[in-house]
Amino acid sequence: MTEELHIGEVDDDELKVVLSSVLPRGAQFRADEVEYRTMADEWALSLQYREGRIVSAVAGPAMTSELAEQARTAIEQVLLTPTDSKVCRWTLFSTRPVEGCWRYRDQFQIVPAPPDAPRPAELMAEHPFLLDFLFEDSAVGRIRHHRYVRRASDLTLVLNLLLRPRISSPSNRGRKHWVWVWPPERSVPDTLWAQEGYMIPNFQYIIDDFPVAADVPPLNGSSAPASGITPPRQSGITHSRFISPPWSTRSSVSPASGQSGLHQKDRAGCSFLS
Repeated sequence: MTEELHIGEVDDDELKVVLSSVLPRGAQFRADEVEYRTMADEWALSLQYREGRIVSAVAGPAMTSELAEQARTAIEQVLLTPTDSKVCRWTLFSTRPVEGCWRYRDQFQIVPAPPDAPRPAELMAEHPFLLDFLFEDSAVGRIRHHRYVRRASDLTLVLNLLLRPRISSPSNRGRKHWVWVWPPERSVPDTLWAQEGYMIPNFQYIIDDFPVAADVPPLNGSSAPASGITPPRQSGITHSRFISPPWSTRSSVSPASGQSGLHQKDRAGCSFLS
């Protein structure tokens, strides 16, 4: 059933979500194989793995023509049918405040956090900003979430290659820490076991198109043209309170240009930008 399930053509994690909607029970008896079972706990399908990737599918005794057709139809409708694109407004943190905007084609842009976003009262801190990026939407909530989280993770890695300040993302693991909280007019703090997290009040994180960054100055240059990222005119952090990309005007992070000053492994990491 390898070809019927479009293995190698669709994303592994998304395929597992779709198969789970058809065959909701599972079992694993071997390190390289996962069974999908019916509600009656009958083995209907096995996915076989090699080096962490799905490489083949084998039908089990409970696989019927009706179940096979249901799985194929679900895969074609959810994973192979083109869908509209949306823009995710993802919160990131920088070790320097972001007070300008910068855009790469129609793929992503860096903009300041909105005025009502919580901000630290000190310079040496994690300062919030927004990474707006395009992603392929899905009517299935788990797949939609997987797509924009994965895209955000990829772009966070790329920004850490290209920007001098450290870029980080809020954790989705629900971590807790012991923290100090200073109540008003007290010199001794309270000690609390508190949840790590960050949220901008009354903010819409998924929208239809890129918002216009009105009244926001560019980050040392203009947005990137169709040929690739046009680097800013200055190098490094030009002011202690600003974040700015560190390239010279004669380089490009587009791997296709062949003119980048980045190391080869860094260009490979940015290959999806070309």
